[in-house]
Amino acid sequence: MDRDQPVSVLCIDDADMYGGELVNIIRELYSLSYNPLIVVALRSARVERRLGPKHRGDLPLKELTVPHLADSDIEKLIDVLKENSALGRLTGESRDSQVRAFREQAGRQLLVAMYQATRGGRFESKVAEEFDELDRVEQHLCAICAVATSFRFGLEASDVLTAYGDADNQVLNTLNHLTDRLLLVKVRRAGRDELEVRHRVIGELLTDHLASHGMLGDVVRGLALVAATKVTPQMRSSARPMRLLISVMNHDFLGRTVGVDRARMIYDELEGVLGHTPHYWLQRGSLELELGALDDAELFLNTAQSMDGTDGKIATEWAYLLLKKAVSNPTAPNSQSLWDDGEQRLIERINAGVNSEHPYHILGSQAIAWSRRGIPTGKEDERNRFLSRITEVVAKGARAFPTDGMKRLHRDMMAEHLGLRR
Repeated sequence: MDRDQPVSVLCIDDADMYGGELVNIIRELYSLSYNPLIVVALRSARVERRLGPKHRGDLPLKELTVPHLADSDIEKLIDVLKENSALGRLTGESRDSQVRAFREQAGRQLLVAMYQATRGGRFESKVAEEFDELDRVEQHLCAICAVATSFRFGLEASDVLTAYGDADNQVLNTLNHLTDRLLLVKVRRAGRDELEVRHRVIGELLTDHLASHGMLGDVVRGLALVAATKVTPQMRSSARPMRLLISVMNHDFLGRTVGVDRARMIYDELEGVLGHTPHYWLQRGSLELELGALDDAELFLNTAQSMDGTDGKIATEWAYLLLKKAVSNPTAPNSQSLWDDGEQRLIERINAGVNSEHPYHILGSQAIAWSRRGIPTGKEDERNRFLSRITEVVAKGARAFPTDGMKRLHRDMMAEHLGLRR
């Protein structure tokens, strides 16, 4: 192919790896004089966040959802597998049995079908069994790569060894052995050899498996250390090390996968190496805020604010703290002023065009609590005006972010406004 020949069609797989920059990349490519056709593939759950109407503007985008395998797809897939001697356990089965394996056992999902229907056994179980058969060192090394892969990060061998906490030759040999056996794959990116598990889905399944068995604490701590060695105070949030740090330090992720007590221990252990980053204090404060430990939350969020007073996420969590303080003690003399301050801050974030449904969720959920606890009985007109105002804002959020969570919040707000408390 002539390098000077313009590319008329450009395909970008796993496009959401570019985060908030995706729409800017597409816009820049589309502005080229020959207007290439740009095909992007990304997970359905992230389409609205990356390429929803709010972000794409006047870009002429057409969305196509990849459906589950139809019967005709299954027939063609079986033909291709047969031609390549790749039918596995289905070799020699009748055509009806082969089709039934893809249709019923695999739930018509392509990746699961390719693995489960042709090799036998449930996909999730097979992944877990393969992992459980490894020795302790192999498991730890695979776990590090699996969690990173689930976040769409590849790791250099030195990163894996740093996360593991030991760089001796025996551990390095084990890592090479896992690569030779293709339990880990080596991918060349930007001049670097990076290690991943075989597929992101496998990374996600292994992360869930590790979480269910209480095996994620040391892995997450190690990955945070890897990121911490590369993060600087001036580094942008879009930089690769910062994105890895943001992923593994996320309070929702830690609380869900390692539990509250272990999450607190991890934050405490990493203060010495991450305490210079406002994101560390933001996530630590957010964990305590969700748990209702408002004094600790205020201390940590104050620290984050002192480091970066312009960060929108920190501003959102501070507003959340103000609302929670008002709701937690509605009879305090300053409760109304706390509520008014928090509400105003969230409205300002929303009006600034925030690229997240989180401020809407905070405002709506706390407004329901405030309408019940902060507005005295007998002041129904005040309550109705309040709920009407907040419901209108939440409705705006449901239109901008039409997720199940936002739709449910909007229904709850309308029910509260109508007096149909649930």
